[in-house]
Amino acid sequence: MEEELVVLAEHSYERALVLKSRLEGEGIDVVLSNVNLLQPDASAGVRVKVRKSDLERAMKVYVDFLAEVGEDPAGEEERRAKNKGIRKILVPVDLSEPSRHAALFAMLFASHVGAEVLLLHAYYAPDMQTLPYDETFGFQGTLTEYLTDLRETARRETQAFLKELKKEAAKEGAGKVKSDYFIVKGSLDDAVFYAGESYGPDLIVLGARGRDRRRNDPIGSMAARIIEKADVPVWVVPEEATFRQFLEEKEILYATNYDEADFVAVRRLMQWIEPFGKEILCVHFTRQREDEEEKVKMEGLLRYFREACPALRIRCRIIEGEDVVAGLDDFVTSHPVAAIAMTTHRRSLIEKLFFPSIAKKMFFHTRLPLLVFHS
Repeated sequence: MEEELVVLAEHSYERALVLKSRLEGEGIDVVLSNVNLLQPDASAGVRVKVRKSDLERAMKVYVDFLAEVGEDPAGEEERRAKNKGIRKILVPVDLSEPSRHAALFAMLFASHVGAEVLLLHAYYAPDMQTLPYDETFGFQGTLTEYLTDLRETARRETQAFLKELKKEAAKEGAGKVKSDYFIVKGSLDDAVFYAGESYGPDLIVLGARGRDRRRNDPIGSMAARIIEKADVPVWVVPEEATFRQFLEEKEILYATNYDEADFVAVRRLMQWIEPFGKEILCVHFTRQREDEEEKVKMEGLLRYFREACPALRIRCRIIEGEDVVAGLDDFVTSHPVAAIAMTTHRRSLIEKLFFPSIAKKMFFHTRLPLLVFHS
C-alpha cells in the first residue's frame, strides 16, 4: 500500500518548481498536482505534496525557502485567523503605471483582510508550432533561444515589479502580505481564465487601463474583457483612486435594481468590508417620480438585510433622474463614498453591441474604484 501524500504548500508553477528542486535536493520525494497540462506556466494554485513521513523534514526546508523569498511563515496562522472572506487576490498586470497603482491598492487591501496576492503577467511570443518546418528548420535553434530570452526578460521584469511593489506597500503601512507572481505566454485575459481555474481567486483587482490606454477611453479594452470573462468579482481601480481615500470614506455605494443577485452580492460585500468598519449605502436609480412600487421594493430589501444580518450597517435610498449614470455621478460628487459596487449580468452579443454595459459607462463619469459582482 502506497504511503499517503499530504499537501505541504500551494504556489505558482514557477515557485513550486523551485521548492520541488530544494526538497528533492534533501532526498524528499515530491509530487506536483493541480497543474494545467495545456498551459503549465498558467498554473497558479499548484500543490506541492510530500509523503506524510517526510512532512517534518519538508517543513524545515519550506520554512527556509519562505525566508529566502521574503515570506513570514510565522505569520501564516495569524493571517488565516484574520481572514473572514477573501483568501486569494489575483492581480493581472502589464507592468504599466496604472497596473502598478492597482497592484498597490490590492496589496494594501490584502494587508487589512489577511489575504494573499498573486501577480499575473502575460507576455507575447510567436507560437513555434505554427511556423513551417522546412527551410526555416535551420533557424529553429535561434528562435528557441529568442523565445527563452523573452520569457526570462518577462520573469526578471515581473520579479522587479513585485519587489518594488512590496517596498511601496511597506511605506504605505502594509504589514506582511503573502505575495507571489507568475508569468505566462499569451493574452492577459486568457491567462486570467487559466489562473482562475488553477488558483481559484476570491477577487480580481486590476487597473482601469493599461499600456494601451487612450485619453478618451477611461476603461481599457483588456479590463472590459476581463470583467466580462471573469467568474469571480472584479475590482477595477482607476489611477485617480487611492487606498487612503478608500479608508477615509465611511460608506460603499451599492447600485441595486432589486435583482435576486443583489442579496448574494450585498452579503458578500458586507463580509469583505467588515475589517474596515464601513456602511453600505444601497441606492436605486429610477426615472419614475413618487413611485410607490419602488418604495415598497426598497423597504422590502432593507427589511430583509436587517432581519438576515442584524449587525449589518446599511441604509437605502431611491434617486430620481432621467439618466442613471449622470445621476450616480451627481450623487457621489455631493455624497462622497469609498467605492461603488454593482452586479452585472451576462448579455448577448446584440446587447453588447447596441447597449454598452453600465459598468463601462460609469468610468466616463466617476473615478472611484468599481467592484463588479457577477449574477
